[in-house]
Amino acid sequence: MIMTGGTAGVGGWCFKDYPELQPILSLLLGGSNDEDRSDGPPRESVLAKAVAEVFAKTPNRPGVYTVRINEVQLDPREFTVGRTVDIQARVRKIDERGNETTVWESKIYGENLAVVGRDELSAQWSNRPFEIDWRNGDQVVVEVWDRKAGLFSPTSFKMARPAPDAFPLASGAHALEVVSRSRSAAESDLNRIVLDSRRSGDSAPRLDDAARRSADTRSASSRSAPARRGPDLSDADFADRPIIIR
Repeated sequence: MIMTGGTAGVGGWCFKDYPELQPILSLLLGGSNDEDRSDGPPRESVLAKAVAEVFAKTPNRPGVYTVRINEVQLDPREFTVGRTVDIQARVRKIDERGNETTVWESKIYGENLAVVGRDELSAQWSNRPFEIDWRNGDQVVVEVWDRKAGLFSPTSFKMARPAPDAFPLASGAHALEVVSRSRSAAESDLNRIVLDSRRSGDSAPRLDDAARRSADTRSASSRSAPARRGPDLSDADFADRPIIIR
């Protein structure tokens, strides 16, 4: 009962950020009444499906992922009471060659206004999923900021970096670290971002550096080579030939 008591038990507490794991725990620790149940699919098939869904949501393999930002929450102590803030987020990717691209940005979907001290400082874009092609060596930067902050009083946050070789946008809650602020303040556990991600496919093949250089060399050679005007004909041969007008 303690282990499987939902959010009130140990199972619920351990997996509060990964609710998809709770049915697996229930299946493993279910009583004899569950085993004798004749209606519904066998426990083994249900368990296999649940495990497959968990690995789809919490993977580390390179590939294409569909990601949703289910929640952004900020500590109001980071802001001035009475101010109106506009919470926005952005996801950038930097590949191993240093090329940077903006994968997703929230500001195109409008404002997320809240009054500090009166409203909860939170936002969510669960209905605005995006895809990211992640490979080993890629860095992913997740930023959250107040778009209404003045030039001299910026308040921005970055998601903490994951372990090496781990998919940086894995499902669950991630801490947001304060990047800049107008006054000194301690880091807060209230600053966090909750993601939901699923691996949707493999990355498209990418030429390695050697193949790319070879392709570039062949392309340059084809551009610089003179056009052929006939077999073994020199410029002098063309100069001596008469012009025929038909």
